Amino acid sequence: GNDKTVITLKDLTEAVIERSCLCEQNVENFKKSDDYLLLLLKISSVRIVSTLQNIAHHING
Repeated sequence: GNDKTVITLKDLTEAVIERSCLCEQNVENFKKSDDYLLLLLKISSVRIVSTLQNIAHHING
């Protein structure tokens, strides 16, 4: 098997959805804000990757 742990935007999105405790009445509102959430995740993921790279560089240095 593959021992590498790879976290994708899909994983992040699913984690957010799972932790959001969505009720039936909130699903429609969530769908409306889905594009915004994905945009936010894309922006955040860039920062996360940059931060992880800096940490890795520091540890490996």
